[in-house]
Amino acid sequence: NELSKEKFVFDKSKYFYTPTRLTFIFYSLGLDKNLVGKTIRGPSVNANEKAVLGFAKSFNVKVKNLMKMSTPKGEYYFFKKSLKQTSVISVLEKLLEETFRRISWKKSMRWGNNDLKWIRPLKNILCIYKSKKLNIKFGHLQSNNITLIEYHKIEEKLKVENIKHYFEVLKTNNIEIDQNIRRDMIISGSKKIAKKLNVNFKLNEKLLSEVICLVQKPYLFQAKFKEKFLKK
Repeated sequence: NELSKEKFVFDKSKYFYTPTRLTFIFYSLGLDKNLVGKTIRGPSVNANEKAVLGFAKSFNVKVKNLMKMSTPKGEYYFFKKSLKQTSVISVLEKLLEETFRRISWKKSMRWGNNDLKWIRPLKNILCIYKSKKLNIKFGHLQSNNITLIEYHKIEEKLKVENIKHYFEVLKTNNIEIDQNIRRDMIISGSKKIAKKLNVNFKLNEKLLSEVICLVQKPYLFQAKFKEKFLKK
């Protein structure tokens, strides 16, 4: 929604999640060239001051920078948006910072001495646009161009060049970022084990949706409890 308000366009968007990651991707993201450079009509010259100020503020200019032009419907304020007046990176940085602050969770927490509420402790914000790092500040965190890989509580910081490289880094470190692929892996693996044991496979959607969120790469195997632990 915020990208649309700022006249951004993109071919498609995708989102992925694991127990430790939330990933959002916008492909071919950029300003709508059909709108940038054109004259944009605002409120009538007879509109209230608040409406006029709001229109000027949306382009980060003062009212004196607006033009007055006559139309068949009367006289209106206009603003001519040029490419030089629009910095894609600065607009994206501001937009993302504001959007982060507006995200709310039903159960948020604070941790350590950080004045930041989130569903879980945040460790890192990776944010790049056309291979360039975007500078976003959110609470005590500053965005960067790295991703964290954790093994046995040991964290490694790996630089990310672009989205293709991001997928390669995760794959190399045995992380399946796509929740839909993890779902298919769990279902197909379960069916193979069920067939081997000659038992019926019954899908539990609620349990499956939970397990998908608990693992970064599913491994399925047959296990059993010792019968003494199953006795009341």
